[in-house]
Amino acid sequence: MRYTFSSDYLMLVYLVISLTLKFFNCQHVCDEIDSLTKGKLVFENESYAYSQYYHYSQIIRVNQSSPIVDCKFEKFVPPRKIIPKFLFQFYGSDVSRFDIGYYGITFMNGSKELGSISSYSSDIYSPQYEFSNEENLLAHRLSFQNKGDSLKRTFKITHLILPNGKISVYYDNMTQEFGLQFQSRLSGSLACERGERKLHTFVVKKWIKSGTLVEYEVSGDCPKHDSMEICQESKTSNTKCMWYEKANMCIVSTDKDIDDFKVNSCQIGNSSNVHVSITPIVVEEATTTPRISESDNGHGKSNHFLHIVIPVVICFLVVCSGCVICLWLYRKKKCMPSLS
Repeated sequence: MRYTFSSDYLMLVYLVISLTLKFFNCQHVCDEIDSLTKGKLVFENESYAYSQYYHYSQIIRVNQSSPIVDCKFEKFVPPRKIIPKFLFQFYGSDVSRFDIGYYGITFMNGSKELGSISSYSSDIYSPQYEFSNEENLLAHRLSFQNKGDSLKRTFKITHLILPNGKISVYYDNMTQEFGLQFQSRLSGSLACERGERKLHTFVVKKWIKSGTLVEYEVSGDCPKHDSMEICQESKTSNTKCMWYEKANMCIVSTDKDIDDFKVNSCQIGNSSNVHVSITPIVVEEATTTPRISESDNGHGKSNHFLHIVIPVVICFLVVCSGCVICLWLYRKKKCMPSLS
């Protein structure tokens, strides 16, 4: 006997399969987020530090000139809502508005708060706030004095947003003594199957001093690659991966020149070239145990089995179950007597 199924039954099967795949995809995202929530310090020396977090890498350089050259800043009283003049994403979500506050910038998607970049100290007084909104950047500058400074010096912190997804913080005229009193961080909130994840990427206080430039760059798929061959072959128009053997990890290549952006005489200055020591001082994880390549510790096969084979088998069983249910419903409908 030949059976035909209505579009309603086929739609039911499609929804079951889609929800199943979505569940396993969300579960995989949760695992990725949890593995890099507190970050991994890849390498560090006296003038440079590179750490890997979920979705972003944190690059710290000392003795840098200001990344902003000849930009027009406007004084304002917070808060201020600004519609971006360029496309920007934060943790993969589109940003429709920047809310500039007292201590930094909040990234908004409609009424939803995606996260923020901020620098705060309870010892700030006599603050002044400025912002610059250009075709190629958005900047927030906080000028202030410190309660414990008898010299009444003016310190400055600049938060910078660029169209390529980069987020930067620059400390100017900041002594390390007062830098230790600051909390500077990139914060985000992501949803996955096991609940919302709060992500906080802090700047270690020893780096908060005059001339330090902190950059957060989108790392793309680089940290996902667990072998040198796959890592070195991975490349997009915006990102190039490199294998760092000491940390046994694939990271974003930072040896390229930083592009200049020149619009309306507002320019992003180049960072000074920093040569990273081949034998860095520190190679450790910011949490507890260092990450080991899946191919080295034998977990690679189990991870592939967990994320690929099991979902495929379950999807197959779901499809079979859906077909059996649809067939049963169809036969039941055919066997029902007419009420005419």
